[in-house]
Amino acid sequence: VWHDEEACFNHMMPIDFWMDRLQWTNDSLPDNVAAFSEHEHWMCLGVLYARTLHPIGRIKDLWRTRDDGFVPPFRMRERFGLARDRFIDWERYLKIWPPGDS
Repeated sequence: VWHDEEACFNHMMPIDFWMDRLQWTNDSLPDNVAAFSEHEHWMCLGVLYARTLHPIGRIKDLWRTRDDGFVPPFRMRERFGLARDRFIDWERYLKIWPPGDS
């Protein structure tokens, strides 16, 4: 029985599944991109989850700080310390399967 969102998420996407992806991603990064920590990896996954809760606009809107009165801003950098450029790097280089497999 799942008692909360985290338990449900862990059932659908076990931690080992995501930790493998973190390792594959870090192993494949270009030299000019710093390796992602576990914390950053989980924050980036959290951005994808937050996107399902904030479906208006583009994903970059999660970093806006101006309140337009319709939907309160998510302010990802201020609230969670995650820079948009860092998320974009994670999204760009994320490896879902082992490097070299096609």
